[in-house]
Parts: sequence; C-alpha cells; structure tokens
Amino acid sequence: MASNLINSNCNISVISHNMHGVNQGQLFLSSICALNTEVIFLQETWLNTADMFQSFQPLAEKYHIFCSSPLDERQSLSVLKGRPFGGLCTLIHKSFLNLFSDIECIAADNNFIILRLDDFLFVNIYLPSSSGISNHDNLLLILSNLIDCCSKLSHKDILIGGDCNCNVLTNSNSALFILNLLRSLDVDHSYKFLAESNNRKFSFCVPKRNAFSLIDFFSFLII
Repeated sequence: MASNLINSNCNISVISHNMHGVNQGQLFLSSICALNTEVIFLQETWLNTADMFQSFQPLAEKYHIFCSSPLDERQSLSVLKGRPFGGLCTLIHKSFLNLFSDIECIAADNNFIILRLDDFLFVNIYLPSSSGISNHDNLLLILSNLIDCCSKLSHKDILIGGDCNCNVLTNSNSALFILNLLRSLDVDHSYKFLAESNNRKFSFCVPKRNAFSLIDFFSFLII
C-alpha cells in the first residue's frame, strides 16, 4: 500500500465484481456496500455513464463514484441494437478517501479506470478476449495505453484488479502475453503472494449450467 497507509497498518477491503448487467449484480453490490467495503471495482454494468451515475446514486452518500463506458460513444451515433456491453465503475468509500490529500482520476477509458490517491494507483480493468489476430491487437493497444498512463505517474504502490477474460495462471499464450506486459509495471498476480483461502479454482460460477471460470484477478506491486 501507499507509504502513509503502510506505516499506519491500515487494512482495507477491495472487491472486484463483474455484474453481467447492473440488474443481475445489484443484490451482491448492495451486500458489499453494506459492509462498507473500501474499494469496489465493477465491470460489465451494461450502462452508459449517465445511467450508471443515476443507478448508483443511492450509494453516493457513502461512496465516490468513477465511471466509464463504451456505450457513451456507441449510443451517440445511433440507437443501440442488440445486447448492451461494457461499463466500468470504481467506488471508493469516502472514509477511505479521506486518508488521502491528493486525489485524481487519471483515466476513464472504456477498458480501464485509473485513480491516483497520493502515491497509490488503483486500476480497474476489463480486458477483451485475445483470441484471433484482431482481438490480440486490440488487447495490446489497451494494455499499452494502460501501461503508458501508469508509467508516467510517480507512485509507490499500485493495485490492478478486474476481469482479464483469461486465466493468467495457465501457460497459454494469452496469459503469458498479459502477464509479461503488466510486469513492465513491476506487478504480478495475487496468487504469487497469497493462497486462495477456500481453495476455489474459479471466480465465476453458475452451478445450474455447470459453468465455472477463473478470469478475474488482482495484481500487486512486486516488492
């Protein structure tokens, strides 16, 4: 954590949650907000930024809200046809934010939100699939932009979390590609530092469909 927090032995809770649409994920979001979770990374709200601010307005009493969405540009061009997509939101509890003096939203991109709280960077990410040449090039562009933004900032610590759309614990080309790029920021995935306490090998599951996946990760600064 940032030096002022390390010295005070401050413990915080950080949760990443792919909502798969705000209607599906609202109940779980309400439960973690009721626990006063300090930092919440949301992906796939399937809302534009205006609708996100409206939907999350009841949380504004306790949380500062930072949003981005590809639907802003898409809906400005024409009426959306088909399923909505994307939508990122980072919620920072006001009591936690009060521990910092210099607070700035560095980037609110369609695929990442970067917040700088003093010398600590919090990065919420939603990465596309890297299957296929065009998707691979898109992923490279997104990660290059993210790395460029972060590397220009003076910081002592960084936390990256969200949906990688890839199990980075495997030796697949996509996993190695993502990890190698992120390591240019001197970060590595949390499984290198912490064991999964319940030995669960998934971060998403729908038991009725027997659907399980592990594609959501946190990455920390390598000390």
